[in-house]
Formats: sequence, C-alpha cells, structure tokens
Amino acid sequence: MERVRHVHLLGIGGCGMSAIAKILFEKGFTVSGSDVKESSNTIRLKDMGIKVYINHRRGNIRGADLVVVSTAISSDNVEEKEARLHGIHVCRRAEMLAWIMDQFKISIAVAGTHGKTTTTSMLAQLFLDLGMNPTFLIGGETDSVEGNARLGASACIIAEADESDGSFLILNPNLGVITNIEDDHLDHYGSLDEIKDAFKTFAKKLGKEGKLVINIDEKNSAALVKELSSDVPIYTYGLTSKADLYADDIVFSKGYSNFNVYHKEKLKGKVKLLVPGWQNILNALAAIYVGLLNNLDFSSMATSLQSFTGAKRRFQLIGEFNEIKIFDDYAHHPTEVKMTLQAAKLNYPGSRVVCVFQPHRYTRTLHLHKEFGGSFDEADVIIITDIYSAGEKPISGVSGKMIVDEIKKNGKEIVYLPRKEKIAEYLLDKVKKGDLVLVAGAGDINNVAKELYTRLRIKGNEDSSK
Repeated sequence: MERVRHVHLLGIGGCGMSAIAKILFEKGFTVSGSDVKESSNTIRLKDMGIKVYINHRRGNIRGADLVVVSTAISSDNVEEKEARLHGIHVCRRAEMLAWIMDQFKISIAVAGTHGKTTTTSMLAQLFLDLGMNPTFLIGGETDSVEGNARLGASACIIAEADESDGSFLILNPNLGVITNIEDDHLDHYGSLDEIKDAFKTFAKKLGKEGKLVINIDEKNSAALVKELSSDVPIYTYGLTSKADLYADDIVFSKGYSNFNVYHKEKLKGKVKLLVPGWQNILNALAAIYVGLLNNLDFSSMATSLQSFTGAKRRFQLIGEFNEIKIFDDYAHHPTEVKMTLQAAKLNYPGSRVVCVFQPHRYTRTLHLHKEFGGSFDEADVIIITDIYSAGEKPISGVSGKMIVDEIKKNGKEIVYLPRKEKIAEYLLDKVKKGDLVLVAGAGDINNVAKELYTRLRIKGNEDSSK
C-alpha cells in the first residue's frame, strides 16, 4: 500500500464496501467506486467527496492504483477485467479490511452466523460512549453511531467479520467474537462441517496471545470451546451459569428487557435493553465481555446500552398507526426468523403477529426449506413471497412455495403471494388494531413495510374525513 494513492472499489454501495471506502477516504486516499444503482450509501459517499459511478464501465477505473472487489461482483465484470489487463492490482474486500485492521494495536473482529451486525454496533457505541475513540466498520447501518464506519484516533479497531465466502480467515485480529455457528452459505461451504472448520480456523488464528469471546449456549460454538481449550484463551458468555459471563433474572416487557449480569457467579449489575429478544441479550453479553476485557467500566457500559436503539433492518420500527406496529427485519435464515418472531411475542404479549417473509437466494431456499417449516410457530398470520435472487440464477423447481409446503406440514395457515407488490394491498383490510406486522427478509421486502405504513395512514385519514 506504500505506493497506492488512488483506490477504486467495485460494489461501493454495499455496507461492507462503503465502510471501507469511508475509512480509506478519511485516511487520505483518493477513493472512487462504482455500483449498479444509487443507494443511501452511495449518496452519503458522494456527499463526502468520493467519486461514485452508477453502472460499471472500463473508464471508471482511470487513475486507480488498486481495485478492491466486493464478493457481489461477478468475475466477468468489465472494470475488474480492465484493471487486470493494465496490470492494476486487484484484491478482495477482506484483504483490504485485513490491511486496515493490521494498522491497529487492538483489533476486534465479530464473527458468527447471526448477530454480527448488532453486536458490532453495540461495541462501537460502548467504545465511543466510554471515550475509547475507536475506528469501526459495521456490515449494516445504525442510528446509534451515525453510519457504518468511523476513523477514530485511538489504537483500537472494531470490525464485522463476514464468513459468507470464507474470506474472514484473511483477517488477523487479536480479539475475536463468535456469536454462533449454523448452516448458512452452503453454496460456498457445501456442508455444516466445513463451516465449523472455518470458524475453528478463525479462532485458532488468534493464538495464545489473543482472546476468544464465544457463545456457549449454541451447540456448535460450545463444541468448538472444547476443541480449542489449549489453543487460545477462551471467555464464554450465555444465559446460564455454565458461562463465564451470563444473564439471569430476565424480565421482558413491552419493547424492552431487564436482566442481571453475573461474572463467574458474582453480580456485576443490571442492564436494560430497548432491543427485544433473547438474541439481543446474548449480543449485549458479547459486547459487555469484550468491554470488560478492555477494562471498560460495567456500570458505564450498562448506561450506554440502555440508549442502544439497534441496527437498521433489525426489528426496526417503521411506523405505528391505529395501534398497528410495523417492523422491518433482515432475518433470512430459519433460526433468525424463529428468534425474531419469539422476540415479537415476548416483548409485545397479546399482539397478533402478522409475518411477511421473502426468501433470500435460491441456494439458501434449496438447502434450508425444510428448516424454515418450523420457524413460524409464533406467527398468527403468515405470508410468503417468491425468492429474492440476490443475483443468483434461478434453480429449476426452487421457489417460495417450497417453504410454504413445509410450513403447512406443521398445521399453520399460510398465504402464498409470489408478487410482493400485492402484499400491502392484501394486508390493508386484514390488519387490525393491536396487530404487530413483521416484514422479514434480506432482499427488498422492506419496501412492503414502508408501503403498508403509508397506505394505512392514507386510509385512516380518508376514513376520518368521511
């Protein structure tokens, strides 16, 4: 990187890539990039002074010394081809992230199948609020820390580590977090055993001088603890006293939870969270443990967490009208859907839960459709759309109906509306006062949540004027 002055990023609008672009720009590099469409991320980068091209063209890389490629970019991309043709070095996103992290004395990487973005966001807020002045890169957006990246003035960096293509193994953190390990991204790994091996490699890279903070409640990460006991110092968290750091005396109420935190059976204090569900208690425990290992004061962390409002698209309240609450969530894996629906029931007892789910990727639907069958037990009304491809080519016979058929086996009533454009209209006369509507999926289904909220308000205003 010594001779690099101009870095060009392909897929700059993605959460991970836009975070890297911001950090490089603030470090003094000339930064440009391209993406197929305008987004809030590209607009924000433009406002900073970064040149962003919409659509990929050969001329976009003019002047670049280095081209960074997102995992979402296909190998036949014209800009990547042009860079290689002219001898411009091309690297993956994770390689660029690894270089950034290597500049810091304290490097924290948050890995896991679920909960990475929320845990990283919590850590960023804790370290900011407690005066640590960190650099951070988050794979999503959060209002709590104003964006997905920040260049701090300290020797500490916090980054979300994406396991989807195995490239998180390029990173060299000295403190790692593993939130859980499940069967996802099977298009890359092929089997759960390969996924477990990847996380084992991630953990072993920390070495005896590093630290691993890991969830002991989840069976695959718990098994990893036994395998790694002699390779890396391990710090466990969970919801029972089997863990070094654990939560107990948990009380759920409308929109929040209270719990006590114990460290090796000694009470540290009480925490109140505004983000719902068991999963967010676990995320908070991971963040607290990392803070304790960096000598942060527990009571100050508890105060900070009380103001944490969550990452965007993680049980995010889109709006409320006539006592109908509409939430948007990124859940796209069977476990995520199940836990998010459980959180809805726990934190809003008595509400009828209406769940709209858009499957994400043909490969994920093919591999996990049976598991999705048991994910919707807490939903009272279920609507499934067809699949958001995320750039994948269709697979013959694979559709949202595969998930519908599995849910029906569990005796649940369900509506299959392949075209998401019809959902808001369908729900307009179906939802009623007191309902909680959860719109879930990692694709563009969040637009349905916004449309439903808008149409409910319009309908309400029209009814009141009659």
